[in-house]
Amino acid sequence: MIYLYLFFPVLMVPALLFYQLTVIVDYTEVKIRFGIGLIRKSWKISQFDSARAVKNSVLRGWGIHYGLNTTIYNVSGWKAVECKLKNSKRSIIIGSAEPEKLAAHINRMIEKRNK
Repeated sequence: MIYLYLFFPVLMVPALLFYQLTVIVDYTEVKIRFGIGLIRKSWKISQFDSARAVKNSVLRGWGIHYGLNTTIYNVSGWKAVECKLKNSKRSIIIGSAEPEKLAAHINRMIEKRNK
């Protein structure tokens, strides 16, 4: 029974850190925050070339994954937005329940920034 008390915190820490992904897009930045906000990341809109809705494969999974040319931030589902970085082969994939809307909004901010 004592093992159950030791195992409970091991389950709760990842649950608190990764229970949701919040994405905020404004005129200057795209910001993401996992769970209670201890894990966060932001990029300047000026770093992005374009954004498009994509579907993640099962192999890409959930969480934070670093690949050769891609970094994935996702907590659930298979829908996401792929943001291509300027002057680079790298891209950022951000999970979203509404990837078409998010990609369109990011592209609008990119266009406004480039004017």
